[in-house]
This record gives sequence, structure tokens and C-alpha cells, in this order.
Amino acid sequence: MGFAWLSSRTLHTGLKRMERFSRIIGTDFSYHLIDEPAGLRFVHDHGRGDDPVGQPMTDFTLSILLTMCRTNFGHELNATELELRRPLPANPAPWQDFFGCKVNFGAERDSFLLNRESVDMPLPSANIPLANTFDSILAEQMASFVDSDLLSRSKAYLLRELTSGTPSAQELASALGMSQRSFQRKLGELGLTYQKVLDETRHELARRYLDDQSKSVTEIAFLLGFSEQSAFTRAFRHWSGMSPSVYRGERLA
Repeated sequence: MGFAWLSSRTLHTGLKRMERFSRIIGTDFSYHLIDEPAGLRFVHDHGRGDDPVGQPMTDFTLSILLTMCRTNFGHELNATELELRRPLPANPAPWQDFFGCKVNFGAERDSFLLNRESVDMPLPSANIPLANTFDSILAEQMASFVDSDLLSRSKAYLLRELTSGTPSAQELASALGMSQRSFQRKLGELGLTYQKVLDETRHELARRYLDDQSKSVTEIAFLLGFSEQSAFTRAFRHWSGMSPSVYRGERLA
């Protein structure tokens, strides 16, 4: 990953490589790039929710990424804006001094913004043939990683997102860093489809919710992304051969 980064043509392509292959480094966090009129925004999600340990993890990650950008571009490079979810510290000077820009504490996301001219400027360390070679190696590693963990990662994503509605196959594929065609092909090799993975995830979650007497069947239906209780009842009967109410009654008995 480091060699691929160093041989990138621009900071833009280097950061895109980090976004594309970040799953090789770890699965708890995620990187996301946003093109804005003012430049390129690098968004980091530490994957720890509101756990305070996510704050120093974010400081470490964003500072390392900016240091890597400075290694390629030059040490004079500064961010033009830094957003941090952490609350305003007693002394914000260390963040301002390191990133060289205004820091928005208490933001809704963790990110830094680099100006357009800097991210698109050709780098002196660029080596396109080498970069392509490293990309091939990383793609092989990524494919192996995805094959071995595709089902569990798909279910983990669906479990997080179902309460906000049912994600599409395209949304799930994008969250896993794949095209929809590649995602469906990989599922097919495992004898699965998107609908089957979705049904298995919903069934597992439904059984867990039905064991909780504080949740009504109607509430569970919406938590699983169904628009109405009758649709959930039909689906659950298809999965288990009985209605949610009968299943709950048998568990209680």
C-alpha cells in the first residue's frame, strides 16, 4: 500500500487508492472521498460510534494521512479545513498547528479538505508503471479478502442499515467497495443472491427481536425495513413456516 501510494501520479489518485484498498488494512473503519468545488475532502469513520476511543484513533489516522500527503507533495502542504467530531478541547492549538488550518470541533464527521490545485498537481515521485503493478497486487489481496469474508460483511452492513430502510444491492456493493456486477458474481460463486442474504439477515434479526417481549410485532416489522406488518408476517411465515406471533408464543412456552 505504501509503495502504491508513493508511486501515485497525484495526491488525488493516492487518496483514491487508500479509499479503494482500505479494507486490506482493517474492517472496522472506512475512508470516503468527496469531490467539492473547493477541493477534495477525505472523510474517516473510525467505526466505534460514540466510543471515546474513536477520537484519538481519528487524530492518529488523519495526521498519518496528511503526513503521507506531505511526503509526496512537500512539507509546506496544509489542509484548508479540518472537521472533528470530538468536542472542543481546552487547548486546540496542537490540531491547528499540525494541520495548518481552521478546525471545526463538534462536527458531524471527521474529515480534512485539501485544495484542488494541490490534489491534482503531478507529483515528483510518480511512477505509473509501478503504480499499476502495485494496484494488481493489492487487487489480488482485496479479492481474496472479499471472497473469504463477503457474507459476514454483507450481513454486518445490512444489520446496521435495516432500521433506516432496506438497502439496495447497489448500495451494499458500494459499501463493500465493489461494483454491483462483481458483487453479484461473487455471491453467485457462493451459491447466494442478494435477496437470499437479505432474507437470512432479516430472519436472524427477526428471531432475536421476537425474543424481546418489549417489542411489538409492528415495531419489529419497521426495524427490519418492512413498510407494513402484513409484509413482515408473510415473509416470516415463508422463512419459518409460522407467523411471528406463533413463533413468539412457542418460544415463551
